[in-house]
Amino acid sequence: MKKILLLILATMPLFCFAQKVDTKIDDFTGEKVVTTSWEKIYSGGATGKNQTRIRFRHEGGVDLIEFRVFTDCATSCNKGQEMLLKTNDGIIKVKNVEYTLAKPGDWTPNGINSKLGIYIVCLGSDLEKLSNETVTKMRLTFSDGYRDIALKEKDSSKLQELYLEYRFMKKILIALMLIIPLFANAQKDNNLAFKDSLNIYKDTSSEYHSKLDSLYSSFEEKYKNQQVTNIGGIPFGISREEALPILRNKYGEEMYNPKKKNILSFNNIKYAGVDFNTVHFLFQSDGINSYFNTCIFVLNADTEKEAIDKQKKMSDILSKKYELSCVKDANGLDSYGGGVSPLWDGHWSSLLKEEYLTAIHTDIIKYDEELAKDTGIKYATRIIYGPYNYIKEEF
Repeated sequence: MKKILLLILATMPLFCFAQKVDTKIDDFTGEKVVTTSWEKIYSGGATGKNQTRIRFRHEGGVDLIEFRVFTDCATSCNKGQEMLLKTNDGIIKVKNVEYTLAKPGDWTPNGINSKLGIYIVCLGSDLEKLSNETVTKMRLTFSDGYRDIALKEKDSSKLQELYLEYRFMKKILIALMLIIPLFANAQKDNNLAFKDSLNIYKDTSSEYHSKLDSLYSSFEEKYKNQQVTNIGGIPFGISREEALPILRNKYGEEMYNPKKKNILSFNNIKYAGVDFNTVHFLFQSDGINSYFNTCIFVLNADTEKEAIDKQKKMSDILSKKYELSCVKDANGLDSYGGGVSPLWDGHWSSLLKEEYLTAIHTDIIKYDEELAKDTGIKYATRIIYGPYNYIKEEF
């Protein structure tokens, strides 16, 4: 999961933003944090008085706007004090989150200055309005009175651009936080998260839509290389009628099983240099057409240890092509999984659908005593491709 996150975060610098936007996920809390650079939006004229810098920050699930103001005098700001941003369409109100005193150097990001300034952090529930509105004037209120600061057109534009870039990167990071659990075999109760992630893509403007696609292009290429398409040249999705002559030509006659016509099984198959005891090819049917949707390779074992050793050998072979993760099954045994379904359309947003992930997995099964006595087989290691759902039944 760390590799996936680093891969996607590494592509973010591909965007050539005028201002810098830092993104990270806290190692301890798992919180997503997005922080912009400090941008000077008011120079203060010849004296520099009331020079103001602003940045945006998303942390703890809330949006913050932060101010550094050169006061050149002792002052303070009470908790809950409102700051007013006048836009071309109304007033946006933000509130200071804690009592703050002016300190030497607090008006600059590096803090290396003896002159007094104040640094305040404000909570703003209406900051989203900055997507469509430009700030023309600000009223910053401290203990010594308020300061009305008129912004030049270029500074108004700079502030709006900073917010749009912040908003865009925040959406990407939120999407990442929703995508990543899917690769970690997270619980299946994240349907709302899936929908929210898709909405992030759908609701984004065309400009950012294309940027999202550009951002995830390397992500897509990586997972296209992990996509399962066929077994031994037999493509998934092919019909039973099409697959049968190919399978017979490769592996001989199938095992006779009149009760399960949608399963073709072959004994003693050598595949990719490994001697398998049995290989099953399963087909999904809609009553008219059939689709090759599952393949199961079976290696018999006399003991649990032998089964574990064989599974480890198979996972080592699979890991040369697919990135595998390991989880514990209900019996406490390892199960390895990876790959992407042949049904994936190749677009990054589709990977939000859990059915496309972990296209291959291994497991170990223990046969019940009666079956083990009849067959002489106690354990089996399996490699399972699928099942892939080619038939969509929806209300």
